[in-house]
Amino acid sequence: MYDDDDLEDDDLEDDDEEDPKKHRKRNYKLLVEYLTDKTSPRELRDLFERDGELVKIQIDSFEDETTATVTMNDREASYAMERLNGLRWRSRILKVTILGPCVD
Repeated sequence: MYDDDDLEDDDLEDDDEEDPKKHRKRNYKLLVEYLTDKTSPRELRDLFERDGELVKIQIDSFEDETTATVTMNDREASYAMERLNGLRWRSRILKVTILGPCVD
């Protein structure tokens, strides 16, 4: 058992103080599959920005397959994935998955 007098000021935590790193936003990458080869970055921005601010969009085409990676805040990425995964867009059913956090 201890007395309050035994605690030093350094041992006391101020509940009002928050660690800024604790609530720092993390960016996550989303993989978007089954895009048409004519998909532009602007069209993807229009599709995704409803869920939040986009950090980066990269479109990759391999033979007959076009995919994109979209980077956005973790919470916003989750919302976008939930809303867009399985969405019919341009006669295709999109597959949207979270790849994981971006390495800073």
